[in-house]
Amino acid sequence: MVGENNVDGNCPKWMASEDFGTFLQKVPGCFVFIGNGDDSEGVGNVPLHNSCYDFNDKILTIGAEYFAELIKVRLPK
Repeated sequence: MVGENNVDGNCPKWMASEDFGTFLQKVPGCFVFIGNGDDSEGVGNVPLHNSCYDFNDKILTIGAEYFAELIKVRLPK
């Protein structure tokens, strides 16, 4: 969907306190990052739980497209 050059399947392991793992015990799923990181304007280089955090609005379309494609792939036809 975003092109092979825009996907990093070799991310370092990440430990965090996240409730999502509890949901996965009941329903299959996947935790993904859609790239809110540093861009040319410096948006996204502040950690999430920081008073200076500024969500990178440019990724909203990518996130919506990802979930639309996921629905197409996963729901019965």
